[in-house]
Amino acid sequence: MLARLKAFGSGDADYRNGKIWSLVYSLGEEHTAFLKEAYGLDFSENALNPMAFKILNRWGARAERTQ
Repeated sequence: MLARLKAFGSGDADYRNGKIWSLVYSLGEEHTAFLKEAYGLDFSENALNPMAFKILNRWGARAERTQ
């Protein structure tokens, strides 16, 4: 299944090597690994229920402050 999912993007533009202008930027593998780890901490929490998953309220408040 993972191989199939990876194959879906096989024809996408090569943004990691600066081959496209876009709103997508790559800051290198270390930064990407950090983002994956940070996302992985809470990716399975149900964003529809901040009463049960308190961290969702903190993420939402943080996003509002940065706008």
